[in-house]
Amino acid sequence: MVRPVRRGFAFPPAYRVRKKREFETTLRVGVRVADHRLAVRASASPCPHPRLGLMVGKKAGNAVTRNRIKRLIREAFRLEADQLPPVDLLVAPQRARGRQATLQELRASLVALAAQAVARLANRSNGSTGDGD
Repeated sequence: MVRPVRRGFAFPPAYRVRKKREFETTLRVGVRVADHRLAVRASASPCPHPRLGLMVGKKAGNAVTRNRIKRLIREAFRLEADQLPPVDLLVAPQRARGRQATLQELRASLVALAAQAVARLANRSNGSTGDGD
């Protein structure tokens, strides 16, 4: 199966985790990795490309702040989608640093966390528990 055609740097619906069942599955069986900017839950994707789901709760700030965070994370994903492995990523900002992060910081963080998540998923599928990380 090939990736859906992306015109330029579009962010089509095929690149989003949209259904409640998909969120719940990733939360239940996915691996968690985090740094001081983002927390990511990742699980194997049924698609041949990465997909993004956002979890930004009210503790992140008022509506303006939450929407800004979501826009920045979506933009970071959109710009890095070709570099990311085919996994479902549920991304949540960490407390203060996640709210104040720049686009460049979020891009670097997202790529690094996705790589860590894929390594943990590979360890899990090989029979390791991954507790030594």
